[in-house]
Amino acid sequence: MLGTGKTFTTTRLASILDLSVIVVAPVSVKPKWSMMQKEHGLRLESVISFCELRSSKFHVPKHGFLTRRDYTVQREDNNEEIAKVEFNATPKLQKLVDSGCLLVIDEIQNVKNLSNQFYATRELIRTFKTSERSRVLLISGSPFDKKEQVVHLFRCLDIMRSPKLLSFNPRTFDYVYQGFEEIVEYCRGLENGHNHRINTRHLYGDATRCVDIVYKLFQSVFRRHRVRAMPPMQSRCGIVKRNGYFQIMDEKDAALLLAGVNNLSKAVRFDEDTGGITFGADAAHVTVQIVQSMMMIETAKIQTFVRLARTKLLNEPDCKVCICVNYIATLTDLKRNLKEFGPLILQGSMSATYRGQVIEKFQSVSHNNENRLLLANAHVCSTGIDLDDKIGGHPRMDTVGPSTIFMVFGKYYDETRVLDALSRKALVMKQTLTEQSNAGVEFPGNFEAYYE
Repeated sequence: MLGTGKTFTTTRLASILDLSVIVVAPVSVKPKWSMMQKEHGLRLESVISFCELRSSKFHVPKHGFLTRRDYTVQREDNNEEIAKVEFNATPKLQKLVDSGCLLVIDEIQNVKNLSNQFYATRELIRTFKTSERSRVLLISGSPFDKKEQVVHLFRCLDIMRSPKLLSFNPRTFDYVYQGFEEIVEYCRGLENGHNHRINTRHLYGDATRCVDIVYKLFQSVFRRHRVRAMPPMQSRCGIVKRNGYFQIMDEKDAALLLAGVNNLSKAVRFDEDTGGITFGADAAHVTVQIVQSMMMIETAKIQTFVRLARTKLLNEPDCKVCICVNYIATLTDLKRNLKEFGPLILQGSMSATYRGQVIEKFQSVSHNNENRLLLANAHVCSTGIDLDDKIGGHPRMDTVGPSTIFMVFGKYYDETRVLDALSRKALVMKQTLTEQSNAGVEFPGNFEAYYE
């Protein structure tokens, strides 16, 4: 949860344990850890971004804690070459681990899916687990939003060491539960023999059933023994979060939005009656179709973004506006359409230093419409960046006027049903973040609807 003091708590914990610290974090969060070192005495060995941790193909990571080996293997069925990557700890890392060090993975949701940075993070964690003097701390306000990502978490923690949760043996016509059994046995150990929560009869089932059981084990066993959460901070002024359904004024934009929604429905085989989706066998092709459809949908909303932002900026001189989108092309179009406001741009290709300068400008006092509009990549802007009003003159968080956040949808175009089917996040997030849920924090999918 944003603003609950995870960084300060971690710094205090490192001091109590008398450990130096290695931090892996998103680029936008790195300056916070450097600040903790300068102002609060954090013994920071290194702060590494996830991109720096994994490095790039055929390049040795510059941080010196891991080696990287890229190679290919051939599939037995069709001789297709598959790219693989392997990470291994260096003597430099092992020396730090043996002497006692705290590994902090900040914003652990960055490795909730399988990727090169997932495997690099797993090797770091595996190495730290070889020493009783070192510790590992994972911190996040939204660790995952899908049940299958819990399986990835157990893999990342080196609890599940097998490459698969289960596999089918064609000779015996039965499932072999390699990774699943490793997770079950670990959770059994946490319960100290009290196995009322873990029934071995659950070992019989397909992949979907096993994922459900692993998710339940995380919620009922792992969370009680290995997870701690803080209650949300009470702001003097709330944040209004809504699913906004706005008029799409231009006929071409309306047609493009409708085409994008229809293409998305076809790509995922959306069932109108059940609200379910089916990816089929060729998931890679479906993913490409999803991205293309989402780009069409976002492009169709550009003029709506422009209209809403211009109205707000012209009618409310003290208001600041932030527009978060998914694609660079959208940022380019928005910048051109809103150039009279001198928009600030925030995207992934920018360095941590430049990002900090952009945020500082946005937070500064505005003169002649300067620094009132921020156009940002949604992924970059949603992690480790504070946009609260530092001065008190602009209606954002913690000031007299509440901040208002809109998820922008086209009125009369039922895209939300398909998007909800693609990303059923609210329930999983509520079950994982019970402290926030019980305190009334709203999650995506449960925002109040607003109709223009």
